[in-house]
Amino acid sequence: MNSSSRLFYTSPAQNFHEAFPLGNGSFGVVAYSGTDSDRYSLNLDTLWSGFPGNKRPNPDTYEAYRKTREYTLNGEYRKAYFAAAGFLGNRSEVYLPLGNLRIHTAHTNVTSYIRTLDLENALSESSYTCGGVTYSKQTFLSYPDHVFVLRFVCDKKASLSFDASLDSLLKNCVRTDRNDLVMKGECPYRSYETPESKCGYAFEYSDEPDKKGMSFYVRLRILTDGLLRAEKEKLSVSDASEAVLILAADTNFLSPFALDHTDAFCANVSNTLSLAAEKGFQTLKDAHIADYRALYERTKLAFYGTSRDTLPTDERLAAFGKNSEDPGLYALLFDYGKYLAISSSRRGTQASNLQGIWNESLTPPWRSNYTLNINTEMNYYPLLSCGLYDCFEPLIRFVKDRSVTGKEAARLLYHADGFVLHHNSDIWGFALPASTAAEWGFWNASGAWLCRELYRYYLYTGDREYLEKSGYPLMKECARFYLNELCDIGDRLAVCPTTSPENAFLNENGEKCAVTRASAMTDSLVYGLFCDILEAGAHIGTRDTALETKIRTVLPRMKPFTVGTDAKIVEWDEPHTPLEQHHRHVSHLYALFPGNLIDVKNNPQAANACKASLIERGNDGTGWSLAWKLCLWASLGEKEEVSELLKRFLTQVETDAVCCKGGVYKNLLCAHPPFQIDGNFGVMAGILRMLVSEDGTLLPALPDELGSGKLTGYRLKGRKVLDFEWKDGKILWQRIRTINSGE
Repeated sequence: MNSSSRLFYTSPAQNFHEAFPLGNGSFGVVAYSGTDSDRYSLNLDTLWSGFPGNKRPNPDTYEAYRKTREYTLNGEYRKAYFAAAGFLGNRSEVYLPLGNLRIHTAHTNVTSYIRTLDLENALSESSYTCGGVTYSKQTFLSYPDHVFVLRFVCDKKASLSFDASLDSLLKNCVRTDRNDLVMKGECPYRSYETPESKCGYAFEYSDEPDKKGMSFYVRLRILTDGLLRAEKEKLSVSDASEAVLILAADTNFLSPFALDHTDAFCANVSNTLSLAAEKGFQTLKDAHIADYRALYERTKLAFYGTSRDTLPTDERLAAFGKNSEDPGLYALLFDYGKYLAISSSRRGTQASNLQGIWNESLTPPWRSNYTLNINTEMNYYPLLSCGLYDCFEPLIRFVKDRSVTGKEAARLLYHADGFVLHHNSDIWGFALPASTAAEWGFWNASGAWLCRELYRYYLYTGDREYLEKSGYPLMKECARFYLNELCDIGDRLAVCPTTSPENAFLNENGEKCAVTRASAMTDSLVYGLFCDILEAGAHIGTRDTALETKIRTVLPRMKPFTVGTDAKIVEWDEPHTPLEQHHRHVSHLYALFPGNLIDVKNNPQAANACKASLIERGNDGTGWSLAWKLCLWASLGEKEEVSELLKRFLTQVETDAVCCKGGVYKNLLCAHPPFQIDGNFGVMAGILRMLVSEDGTLLPALPDELGSGKLTGYRLKGRKVLDFEWKDGKILWQRIRTINSGE
């Protein structure tokens, strides 16, 4: 293990923000690595409240939408704001924690404690000495074998004794089955609003067959050279030198539209566990490492210089806050992002949500759902540039599934063709406008953003079969909806009504409004979608010429963005006064990044307008907001701003209270706060953008403190790979090679 590619600490984790996240895409574990009492919190990416088809569009709300559009076109924005409330009122379901694996020993007064997370091999390890005996644990989550594995050993024969148990906050039953420990349970069939609850919602279980919540099944087996006892609700090991704990789990989820109401999934879990147990620890570990490294090593980044990689990570962060001369910490942050991406999103799994796959609470922030006005997309920003196509695949299925529910929403809520998606989604394909407030719930342009990502996948992979059979058809259906919603607003065509997520503005009377005739965010997204469809059509043999003709007709009358008289990007269709001058969202700058609709070199007016808009917004923000601003400043080639935002992002955060000044926790997870994983991926994208611009320029925004380094395996569009090295800000060498489409 390279010492520069690890996190390590000299004490057990005391809370989630100090613990290690482990994952194989679908199965997540948070390792606390305790001594006397140890906990491994468990997650499955398919474990949610709700059931298939539990939320359907209400056709009666179309009238509220029609009134909102009428008021908006008349410039009556306050009335439109209130009318939009009648169109809202929906909530996604909740991503839930599976439970905990607990290990109890009698190990107190320990010495020489250390725990590490090896990013190169996706291994968590800890060791300590107690009573003259050294104890060690090594854990990993296997994608090839679909199991969690923990090896617990000591260096003195027959000196290892412990109890292992399972528990869950959900409705469950724990028992032993022969020498295995089993936990079976179910999720609530719905979440519902309640003023009595601190989080604003509560859960309800149901015994009705048509409303049955999701079921889950967990099975634990221990292989040991000591004595194993299966008691009522635990397994006990004594007089051992080694014990290997293997845990398999699954739910009865089949798709957003179906659950398996038999016990077949339980039999599959048992079979998975037995197959893994037959292979043994070393075989499982070797297969895990080979699978993981095949992805992790595709892209490598190093910043040269003196680094503090011998300091425990929490101490290193504290030292960085006093003196930021630690180039290796930036590379560690990048490597951690790769590790998190591979751990939370793999071919065949669900797309990563607000918390990736790691949530310990029944009432997680924002329901730990999919938030589609930036956060879900940011989770996938850097993956294509890193060649992590396998990790990108869940997002493609995510869009495909939601195009089904989104088509029903478009038909009943808008009387429109195509499909529409709004602010949130969940595992059931939730596609409805959210509740509470129009500034976030009313926005309906997330389908265009997601389809932009679908086309990017083709540009990098060159997979024409994918484009023809999956990407292009989805892009077309999305475009049909927006063609229906275009309105003539005088100087142009725009999707009306709309908002600028999640900002609001004041009318001439100082009253809060949010819905308006156009916004830079929506205009940019829909304009970009239409351009992508025209470009994509040239690469396939089954293009829709009728649809493309409609797009060619409207496109000249659309504007992806406007530079105002104040030389800034106009956020709405008029220069409204924003409710929050320093709002965390910079939605109006989508055209710069990630939309890539602004050519910085050839359109200096637009580039300067973006700079002025960013300066006005300020560089404070939540964790993901800092990451987005980093990407924007890097796109503008401003190395001083890039340097400042990288340092802000690496500010250690102690609180979990919701606030707008983010950074990272001790385990380097992004602090909104509270925890959201999107910032970890957004900062990866920002680091890559400061090294390679959209047009292929090298080192466009390299901070002085990162003057020397090396990047290999950077993916360019068209299946090309870029490698280069630099010293003192100057390129030493570079090469471009072509890879096979099968990678």
